Amino acid sequence: QGARFVYHSPGNLLHVPGHTLILVDSVINSGKSIRDELGALSAPGGGPFHGRIFVVSDVMQQEASEALPREFPAVRFFALRVSGNKYTGSGGTDTGNRLFGTEQS
Repeated sequence: QGARFVYHSPGNLLHVPGHTLILVDSVINSGKSIRDELGALSAPGGGPFHGRIFVVSDVMQQEASEALPREFPAVRFFALRVSGNKYTGSGGTDTGNRLFGTEQS
């Protein structure tokens, strides 16, 4: 069985029970986006997800790197770099777009 790549809108996560799910977020600052997605996986009508979940990030803010594994002990978190810097975007600003010059069209 092959892998599927799904680019999605928040809260519109493909439900694939019994499979391995890898959520990729280029930068995790506060962890709000990942918390929203992981919460949706266990919400009525959206879950619970019965499979392994991995969260992968280029950069994860220090506080989020400590809090998220405590809040979601069944999820494995991986980051290339943990940063003590904090950044909060405003409006439509997304840190990944700012770092990589990309945006969803």
